[in-house]
Amino acid sequence: MQRLHFVSIWIIITLLLLAMMALALFIVPSDAGAQDDEADLHTLVAAMEQAVLDQDRSGYLALVDLSDPVFAREHTYWVEDWMGPGAVSDFELALDDLSVADDSATGRLRITWKLRSDYMTQKASLPARFVRAEDGAWRYAGEAWTTFNYDRFQVHAAPGLEDVAESLSGLLPELYGHVTGSLDHTPENVVQIKLYASPSALTAATALSLPTIRGWNEPGESLKLTVRPGTPAASLHPVLAHELTHFLMFDLADTSHGSYPWWLAEGVAEYVASAYGDESAPAGLRGQVAGWLEADALADWNMISDFEETPRELWGMVYPQGYAFVCYVSETFGDAARNEWIRLMAVEMALDEATQAAFGMPFEELDQGFHVWLQAEPVPSAS
Repeated sequence: MQRLHFVSIWIIITLLLLAMMALALFIVPSDAGAQDDEADLHTLVAAMEQAVLDQDRSGYLALVDLSDPVFAREHTYWVEDWMGPGAVSDFELALDDLSVADDSATGRLRITWKLRSDYMTQKASLPARFVRAEDGAWRYAGEAWTTFNYDRFQVHAAPGLEDVAESLSGLLPELYGHVTGSLDHTPENVVQIKLYASPSALTAATALSLPTIRGWNEPGESLKLTVRPGTPAASLHPVLAHELTHFLMFDLADTSHGSYPWWLAEGVAEYVASAYGDESAPAGLRGQVAGWLEADALADWNMISDFEETPRELWGMVYPQGYAFVCYVSETFGDAARNEWIRLMAVEMALDEATQAAFGMPFEELDQGFHVWLQAEPVPSAS
């Protein structure tokens, strides 16, 4: 009996050892696999960095998952930016806080860059997402978001901004009605909104050559905004109305810039957004532009018609001057005529031709009327 008992113990011990060995076969490769994935992700980020420094467009895009059409459009724009005159002289990417789960991963992507035309080093960080492609290799898939779906809107929030995204549910229906009613146009597509935690993060995700920005929209892209945690939804009314107006104008132009001059695109957006915010702001802007006229300092329209070509020193004039002109057109000819003017340029009709068709006069004559209208505006005192 004792011998049988002794043999039984050894059988149990042997079985336990075999079970542990079998368990190790499952555990060890898993740990090794996770380590391999992390190493591969760091290798991917290093390759992305080198492709930017080499201005290797195709090489960089081969490292990116472009299955989301909105992200594909946005990130291709990002690539075209550093391929152009605003190319970077220094660029670094670093990845930390990695978390890998099967065929997806998230982490914190830290970006450091310096433009050839600037001496300042800029820094930002983004919550990043990666996916494993069919070939087994990892691809960068853009920012990691928490997503909220509302009627006609999809809101993507960076970590810490979930409360702001949730608060937009009560604001968006009225805002949508105001903007679509102002332009007499309702788009078919759902509007994507992306909420960033800092201006540097928004700039880093949009175009490295941009100055500090707080809002952005381009054809086929999301509406991008910078907000802080706890930001009241109502305070976002003006910037959301501005960016949503851009979205509608691009939609009118079949997801393009149409032939709108830049000053007009910004002027219409400012005009529609002026229904919200400080009630004294519209009069202040009109007075500011009237002061420029009095000082013979208005910007030449041709100088502020192309975003890419407008000198940076004139950027501050684009919005007020465009806004004042849209006020003049709206008050003189009415909203319906103004919207027809916009529609004509949406289908690639040039400014002068569209002005003739909508108002029965060349743009030069319309501009002269604007000057007369401005002279009736009160000019702010120098004090």
